[in-house]
Amino acid sequence: MKSIFQSFSNKTASEKKTTWIAMLIIALCVFFQYVFNAEHVNRDGILYIFQAQSITEGDHNLARNLHPSIVFAQCIAWLHQLLSIPLAAAAHLIGFIFFMVSSFFFLKTVALISKDRSLLICGLIVILISLALDKYVVMILRDHGLWAGLMMSIYFTVKFLDDSKWSYLLLSLLAVFVAALFRVEALSLIPVILGFMLWKLYQGSYFKRFKNAVTIIVFLVILGLIYFNVATSPFTRFDQVWHLLTQAILNIFQPLPITTGDQWLSELLKDYPRLLKFGFFVFLITYKWLSAVGLIFLILFLIGIKSKKIPLRTPVCYFLYTVGSLTLIWPAMNLFSVNVLTSRYLVPHLWIVMLFVCFGLHQVLFSWEVKHNKFKTFLQILIAITLLLKFIDVMFDQRKPSLDQRVAQWANDNQILQEETFVDNLRIRYYMTWISLPTQSLANAIQDKNIKYLILNDKLSQQKATSFDIVDPFTDVNISPKLYIYHRK
Repeated sequence: MKSIFQSFSNKTASEKKTTWIAMLIIALCVFFQYVFNAEHVNRDGILYIFQAQSITEGDHNLARNLHPSIVFAQCIAWLHQLLSIPLAAAAHLIGFIFFMVSSFFFLKTVALISKDRSLLICGLIVILISLALDKYVVMILRDHGLWAGLMMSIYFTVKFLDDSKWSYLLLSLLAVFVAALFRVEALSLIPVILGFMLWKLYQGSYFKRFKNAVTIIVFLVILGLIYFNVATSPFTRFDQVWHLLTQAILNIFQPLPITTGDQWLSELLKDYPRLLKFGFFVFLITYKWLSAVGLIFLILFLIGIKSKKIPLRTPVCYFLYTVGSLTLIWPAMNLFSVNVLTSRYLVPHLWIVMLFVCFGLHQVLFSWEVKHNKFKTFLQILIAITLLLKFIDVMFDQRKPSLDQRVAQWANDNQILQEETFVDNLRIRYYMTWISLPTQSLANAIQDKNIKYLILNDKLSQQKATSFDIVDPFTDVNISPKLYIYHRK
C-alpha cells in the first residue's frame, strides 16, 4: 500500500500544481458541456435509463431483457437512490466522474513520460479539443467506464515498465477488470499487459525477485476470469469477446448479397463480392479513422510519432503502439461482425493517438528554434489559431430538438394521457416523462378500445390500421416520417 500511495505523491510540487489546475479547467469545460449540450439524450442512454428504472423497481430480469449488461444501469440506479437525483442526472454524473478519471490518468501518463511542465499544458489542450469532449462526454454511455479503465491501465503499466513493482502491475490489471465491467473488449488488454510484464522481467533478470509477486498476480487473474464468467452468467464476458471475434472472422468470408438477373454479369460478379466487401470495409474504417482524428490532430500525430524531443523509452513506446493497434482492432471487429461503425467506437484508440498528438504539439509550440525562422513562427501562429477555433467549435454546438422530442412535446401540449396511449418508442416515453415500460403488447393495444392513440416506430399494415387515422403534427418535415401517430376513429 505504501508504494501505491507513493505512485501518486512522488512528483514535484510544480507538476502536481499544473496537473490539478489542468483538471480544474477540464472540469469547468465538461460542466459547460453538460449545462448547454446535454438536453438531448442519446438512444443508448435512454435504454440505460429504462434499465435503471427497472432495477429500482426490483425487476432485474426486465433490465437484462432490455440489454444483457446491467452493470452501468445498476450504477445509475444506485446513485439515483443514494442522492435522490433523476436517473439522467445520475448517469451524467457517472460519465463526468469517469471522464475526469480518464483525463487525470492521461495527464499523469504524460507527466511520467517527461518532466517538462509544458508537455502537461499540451496534454490539457489536446483533451479540450478532443472528440471525446466534443461529442461523447455528454452522452450516457458505458464507454466512459472503458476509457477510464484503459487510461488507468496504461498509466500503471507505463509506471511498471519504469519501476518494476508488482503493485503497479496489479493496479493495471484491476483497471482492466473495471473497464471490462462496462465493455468486454477491455479483457483483450490482459495478454498484452502480461506479455510486457514478462518482457520487462526477462530484460531485467527479475524472475527470482518477482517469483512470489508473479504467482500472486496469476492467481488473482485466474480468480478474475472465474468471476467474469460466473458472476455474469448466462451472459459470460469471455463468451461475448469470443463471439465478437468469431463472428467478425466468419462475416469477412461472407460475400456481399449482390444478385442480378443477367447471367453473364452474375457469372462475372460471383468471384468478386467478398473482395468488394473487404475493400469497402477497409475504406470505411480508414475514412472513419481520418474523420475522427481530424486534420489538425493528424498533422500533430505525425509530428509526434517522429518527435525526438520526448524521450520515449523503448518498452513504453512499443507498449503504446501495441495498445493503440489493439484499440483500433476493437472497432474493426465490430464493423466486420455486425456491419456497424460509429466514431465513438474509435475513442479508446484516440486516447492513445492523443498522447502522440500531445508530443507533436509540444514539438511545434515549445521545441522548435524559431528566433530566425519566420516560416516556423508563422506555422506556430497558424496552429495556435486553428486549435483555438477547434476549441470554440467543441464548446459551442447548435443542437436542435430531435423528432422524438418534438413528438413528445406535441403529445404533452395536446394532453395525450398515458392511459389512452400506446408508445413503443422509449425516447418518446422518456421525453413525455413516462419512464415505465409499456404494460401491454401492440396487438392488445389495437384491440383495447380505451387506447385512443398509437405512437409507433413502424407503420401498421392496412388491415390493422383500418380503425385508425394517421395524425401528422409536423407539416415542415419533408422527409418520410420515422414515427407514425395513429388516432382511433
